[in-house]
Amino acid sequence: MVRLGAEFLVIVTGVLVALAADGWREDQLNRDAEIEYVERLTEDLRADTTLLALEARLLVEKLAGLERLARVGASWSPPSADSLAAELTRATMWSWAFVPAQSITFEEMRSTGALSLIRDASVRSAVADYYANYERVVLTIEARKPSFNALTYRLVPRAQEASGHLDFSAGPLLAEHRVVLGDPAVLAEIRQAATAERNFSGYSGASALGLHAAAVEVLGQLERYLSR
Repeated sequence: MVRLGAEFLVIVTGVLVALAADGWREDQLNRDAEIEYVERLTEDLRADTTLLALEARLLVEKLAGLERLARVGASWSPPSADSLAAELTRATMWSWAFVPAQSITFEEMRSTGALSLIRDASVRSAVADYYANYERVVLTIEARKPSFNALTYRLVPRAQEASGHLDFSAGPLLAEHRVVLGDPAVLAEIRQAATAERNFSGYSGASALGLHAAAVEVLGQLERYLSR
């Protein structure tokens, strides 16, 4: 009986040790996966901060042009129809869509349940809140988009839509286009559309700055978390 009891104790001890080893290995795998995901999230957020800062800066430049267009034919007169066409074309920059979040890692974590690998609940919540807020901003901007771009496409022929350097180019103006761009009724239409686009771009610029600040904050949290 004593021998049987000792053998049973050895077996139980072996099973417990094996279970403990399996648990340790699983914890280690989860920790490795957590680190990898957090590192990927930090890269995505760094990209967001760069793109959002660029968008905010370009929107400031765009707003300067829209300020002029909002006064065209009233308190501002362009040197020529060609220069007005170029101004209209430049003002379409960053009008079609707000810069998207770099969210591939987050979407993967959300769809697979890997978000739970981030053990710190406050960090996990900060990441989820950032991307949820980003999505709300994009949806709001898409719903509010005015008709300025459609107007510029109607008034100005495009020779080349866009290059990889974000250059927009107006095609050569025909006489008929110069006549249209000199029509007081058309100038009034431009003023109205430019005013709406200016307000829209102001909101977009403020949103870009707000999301940039949020991205910097969450990025800091993730970097501090990795350094623990």
